[in-house]
Amino acid sequence: MEQKQKVWIYCHTDTPDDRKGLLKSQQRQLLFYARQMDAQVIGSSGDMGQQDFESRSGFRFFLAQARKSRVQALYILNSECVADTGQQWQKFVNMMQRMNMQVFSPRAGCMIGLQDEGIEEQVVLCLQ
Repeated sequence: MEQKQKVWIYCHTDTPDDRKGLLKSQQRQLLFYARQMDAQVIGSSGDMGQQDFESRSGFRFFLAQARKSRVQALYILNSECVADTGQQWQKFVNMMQRMNMQVFSPRAGCMIGLQDEGIEEQVVLCLQ
């Protein structure tokens, strides 16, 4: 029997509050995507505001849980959930690569994937 991929759902909105319910909407979309992908959601977190992704409490919570619980993939709605610039995106990619973490989006599919090519691991970027 094949084991389900263990995933974490991360939601983010740039606004300082969530009056429009954007975080809940993102979470619903990502939970639906996880069901489609037959993945096991082992946790979720979210943030509001415009801080760098490493400064956000919800993202830091994901990092702590990922180290503890064998999270295999991170599901985000789009790249803007973690990065506003190419430099921030590259920083995020490097972090996910060091953690051997895949990143998926319902719109883009695989955004960051690790593929074993014999001795070398290759990071595949599938940007929108």
